[in-house]
Amino acid sequence: MSASATSALLCLLLWAAPAGAERAAAASDRQEPIALLDLSPLRKLDLREPRRRREVWDTCHLVAALQGLANRAGPRLYIRFIEPWDSFWLDWLRSRGQWLEGRPVDEVSGIEELLARFRGAYRGLVLYGEEPASLSCVASTIAGCESLLPLRKDDREGSLYRRLAAGGPRLPVVVDLTREEIPSRTSSRKCDPYLWAKEKYLDAGRCNPEYLAYYIDAFWLQDPFRGNHENHTLTNHDFFIARRAFFFDLHPWDDEPPNDDPGQEVGTDAATLKAILRSAYDGVEARTIIHAGGFVPWAWKYCDHVKGASRHAPVPSEWRYAEILSSFNAMMDADALGPCAMSNASFYSHYPLRERYPQPDPPTGEDLRRRGLLDEEGLVQPGAYICFYVGDYDSAAWLYREFPRCWMDPARGQVPLGWALNPNLERRAPMALAWARETRTPLDFFTTGDSGAGYLNPGGLQEPRIHSGLPSGIAAWEEFCRPFYRRWDLRVTGFIIDGFSPPMGRELWDVYSRISPAGIGGQKMPPQGIHAGMPFVRVSDASGSPAEVAAQFAAMASPERRCFYYVRTILKTAGWHLEFAERLKEAEPAARVVDPHTFFALLARYEEDKHRYPRPSWTLDLASWTPEKEQGIRLVPFTDGPFRVEEIAGRQAAVSKASSRAVYIYAGVHDGFPRDEAETLIAEIAYLDAGTGRFSIQYNGIESAYAQSGWVERKGSGEWKTARVRLPAARLANQQNASCDLRLVNERGTLAVSKVELRRSAEPDADADTDADAAADADAAAAVGLPRDHSHGE
Repeated sequence: MSASATSALLCLLLWAAPAGAERAAAASDRQEPIALLDLSPLRKLDLREPRRRREVWDTCHLVAALQGLANRAGPRLYIRFIEPWDSFWLDWLRSRGQWLEGRPVDEVSGIEELLARFRGAYRGLVLYGEEPASLSCVASTIAGCESLLPLRKDDREGSLYRRLAAGGPRLPVVVDLTREEIPSRTSSRKCDPYLWAKEKYLDAGRCNPEYLAYYIDAFWLQDPFRGNHENHTLTNHDFFIARRAFFFDLHPWDDEPPNDDPGQEVGTDAATLKAILRSAYDGVEARTIIHAGGFVPWAWKYCDHVKGASRHAPVPSEWRYAEILSSFNAMMDADALGPCAMSNASFYSHYPLRERYPQPDPPTGEDLRRRGLLDEEGLVQPGAYICFYVGDYDSAAWLYREFPRCWMDPARGQVPLGWALNPNLERRAPMALAWARETRTPLDFFTTGDSGAGYLNPGGLQEPRIHSGLPSGIAAWEEFCRPFYRRWDLRVTGFIIDGFSPPMGRELWDVYSRISPAGIGGQKMPPQGIHAGMPFVRVSDASGSPAEVAAQFAAMASPERRCFYYVRTILKTAGWHLEFAERLKEAEPAARVVDPHTFFALLARYEEDKHRYPRPSWTLDLASWTPEKEQGIRLVPFTDGPFRVEEIAGRQAAVSKASSRAVYIYAGVHDGFPRDEAETLIAEIAYLDAGTGRFSIQYNGIESAYAQSGWVERKGSGEWKTARVRLPAARLANQQNASCDLRLVNERGTLAVSKVELRRSAEPDADADTDADAAADADAAAAVGLPRDHSHGE
């Protein structure tokens, strides 16, 4: 985005500027000029040249530390590096009626001038070597604790070390890690410095145990090409250095050595990570939640994104890290690739937030009736209600860079949206949260992002906590969340993500019913329901174009039923959501997009009074689907169940293709089809016996939403065949993804289906065409990794 375009968009949004007048008055007492250093010329350097990439690293590391130290007492030093957003935010903050209106800005010519200007903010240098790479993180820790500037020792001509330490201002070296005698405690040269620093700074109380920072170390210098000039994330250090945080970069898995230290004993990295977390936990005395900035550096380390680096994929590694953090009462400020870099957080942290940012009152029954959402008896009108969780804003860096791009889309205000902004981001990007509230339209609403006041796994707060063995952290989490929910008037928790942690127990459900009474969306929970008056719903993901996603939800909608879909999008603009809403309305008039407060209010009314809703009538003992006609069965595309209807082997059929993992074809059965009591059903599936592979049916049963049938093997005859599959103890209740009742599990190859038929069977069918009975095949399902009790698009 050009500077002119940024300014034009900024002007469009300043209609709310008078709301910040009180901040301008407060700022008038401080007219010290803001020092501005332009680091953007570094982005022109060729990272293929070792000397140039080290110039980028050394400059950004030292300047970020100086910024953190200089801005501890107030907003004094600003850098321009992440463009256009560094300029965008400074321009807005200095605009009419805003915090820094009238505050002068002095552009500093270079690092030497900057060092002279802020000489009182630092004592000297902490010198470190390039090997082991972990020393760069240790240097950032020491910088914050001892008011020092980190500098990599490099005697080559033209290096920053030669300019500042060996020549020029000759800054004194206060701590020299290149000469420090670091004791050997493990089999790892990488981990030993962390354990030394933990004892010297974190255990000793010289670090602030409330803040940790997980950012890539100097290993980046070996191969910066997986990112760009900013993805070293050194500019993110300023805030955490200002807060005296402990820095680290460690492998979260304990079943393999890290690719940056392959000779260490397996598990040393993970054990070091847990030791750091335990020290921080002890430091806060379990009273609060620890704020951990950063993310697994998956583009370089610890993940299979790098060939041979790991057996673990990026998302499982994220979940593993979150699982460990949660066990120690820590949450993630998830600065993940790609928009992982952020500047100036130590500057923004002084932004004067109001005590409260209220949202509109929740809709009353009369409001809902006037909008045509309730009938005269107060019942929810039939149809599909879709609400958007607009994310992912669980990272200050993503909020800083991606949120303005999506928020400033001209379509905003034409479709109701629930913006999922994690409130803990007020620490590093408070101005972005305030800006959103000041410039919202009547169709913009706000929920939390991941899990509440920060990204952790609530299930990891409850005992037993396998990674830590610590007592429950549930009370600390509730106490931590309350002030954030209060300031930002948050009533809906957008997405409770449990990852690899256990699902929430009763105590956690009760916590959310107190802090988030209007509703929650989640991962490991039933499709929908109500708990202590709080409605809940399982979150669905939307991937694809607006037209593709609209077609998917139109297929899931029913003009006879009341369907509720809470849909998560990631970094989508308002225009994307508007196009979805328009396509959805064309495809299915009974479906509509509503805001989160309306959505959960309707869901609560429906769940509280389900007994009052008439059951749709269905007089037949049989329901069926063919491409030409739906008679009580509808096939539903879903994230983990894509299929196409096309002609194959002379018939129209639903075609599903599986490669390395099973995929599904979901089916919803008419709500009038027998479902009050468990009974045996018989499914007849017309399928093409082509290639190899097998399929089965997972269906709503008494004990599981994904009860497992036997398998049907494809033997490659090339003929159309009909399989009769027995589904014992079935009780169809819309309990699968997309409120479906069953799904075909395609384990390998291509599955083509031209008919799905379901009928009642009063007696067991001895001739059912299955491999074994349901109990035996449930074990087979577990062996191939198929879910038995729940699913979240996995």
